[in-house]
Amino acid sequence: MSVAINIDDLIADRFDDPAREPLSAEYKNGTRSTLEFCINGGDPVCPYPMGTPAADAFIAGMDEGRQIFQVLKSKRGVV
Repeated sequence: MSVAINIDDLIADRFDDPAREPLSAEYKNGTRSTLEFCINGGDPVCPYPMGTPAADAFIAGMDEGRQIFQVLKSKRGVV
């Protein structure tokens, strides 16, 4: 039996740590977009114009989303 994965919980676990430096909404959006893609399928698309700080933050957040997903896969097996 598979257990549903709550993306909101994954995001909260990662970003609600008061000891962690605050991150932009764009960065968190990139993380969420990548987790949604990895877990549910689809195609993550950067909603910000390329070459802008917002796009850079989104793409950096995507990297963190991939890291979170890899940890999740290693703990739970294939998701």
